[in-house]
Amino acid sequence: MRYADEYLKANGYETDSIGLYKHDSGNLLSSDVILLPVPATKDGKTVYCPLTDQNISLDILKDIPDNKLILSGNLPLENKNSVCYAEYDDFAVKNAVLTAEGAIAYAIQSTDFALCDANVLITGFGRVSKTLLTRITPLCKNVTVSARKDADFAYISSLNVKHVNTYEIKNSTEKYDVIFNSIDAPILNGCEEMLKGTVIIDLSTKGCIEKTYAESIGAVYFKLPGLPGKTAPKTAGKIISDTVIRLITARR
Repeated sequence: MRYADEYLKANGYETDSIGLYKHDSGNLLSSDVILLPVPATKDGKTVYCPLTDQNISLDILKDIPDNKLILSGNLPLENKNSVCYAEYDDFAVKNAVLTAEGAIAYAIQSTDFALCDANVLITGFGRVSKTLLTRITPLCKNVTVSARKDADFAYISSLNVKHVNTYEIKNSTEKYDVIFNSIDAPILNGCEEMLKGTVIIDLSTKGCIEKTYAESIGAVYFKLPGLPGKTAPKTAGKIISDTVIRLITARR
């Protein structure tokens, strides 16, 4: 968000902030556009602002007049002139690229073996998994993708990549060295034999397995939502600012 702030200023926008810098105290009511981060909140009560010690209640949004534009990241707001900018395809696709690159980098840094010889499973076949697949197959010769639809199976097969039904993962006898997960469901709970010694890179919001359970069965578990902001914050900030500028321009 700090990089997004810089990019917006560089493009001629006047910006102010609350909770982004120490002791900042921007005036929401004097702003034409209110930009919230992704995630906008982690506790459902306060704005997510980990770079400062400020405690900003989401209730402040209730007083925003309806003529103000709220770009709310992933937080739906009722009866407000708001847009969830994270739901737009251009934003989501660009972030999927950063997530995929960050996931691969994290896997390389967190293992003591080469990905080229690893047995890798990618769970789910949405934007992030598709992007991840295109980037990891040049590095890794043994990749499997889990999906649920026949059309996805056909597409995966056309890339000469193995596939498995997501519902059948628990019954698999395959042993994976690394699992990249993008599914928001506990699909790996109950997979004791398969997961012993496996490195799990969990990119989902809710998680594919309980951390304590994963560790108890000998898996190495990394929960990594919001990866673009961790591994490529400058580019992630530019993606946010580009999306914001497009949405503001479209409403003029």
